[in-house]
Amino acid sequence: MKNTCRVVALALVLVTTVLCLVSCGNSLKGTWEGEAKIGEYSFESDGKGKIAVGSLSTDFTYKTDGDKLTLTKTVAGVSIDTEYTYKVEGEKLTLTESKTGLALEFTKKK
Repeated sequence: MKNTCRVVALALVLVTTVLCLVSCGNSLKGTWEGEAKIGEYSFESDGKGKIAVGSLSTDFTYKTDGDKLTLTKTVAGVSIDTEYTYKVEGEKLTLTESKTGLALEFTKKK
């Protein structure tokens, strides 16, 4: 059960990060789907968003500075910031987690 919770928490962090990246300018606004279609990241123009993985979802806030995205979510009453570098090329979004270098790719939903 603990491993499942950790996997879900990690997935939510990744989703939150993507949502933050999407919020930078008009190019990020919208809903993005992960490569494996595991989750969706939705970014609104007001700095808020939602990560959905299967039947689980969480809200987040985000801010951008150049190509940097900071995604903030609250889990069990604790705020967690995740920093990413993002790049939008057409309908593709790439998020690279700053600490680990893990790159995630997403396709914009229509």
